[in-house]
Amino acid sequence: MAGGRTVEQKQELAADLTREVVRILDVKPEWITVIIDEHPRNNLLAIIPAAANGFNII
Repeated sequence: MAGGRTVEQKQELAADLTREVVRILDVKPEWITVIIDEHPRNNLLAIIPAAANGFNII
């Protein structure tokens, strides 16, 4: 994702992702690893939602 988020925002994101993976996949929280890969905004040439590219979440 584009950089610039606060540590608190990234912590909240990781906590929410973990909680939902545990709920949906019925796994233990300690089995979950969240990796946030940040890039400078000027390195992101096109940000297009997946749905606009024909990708559907089933």
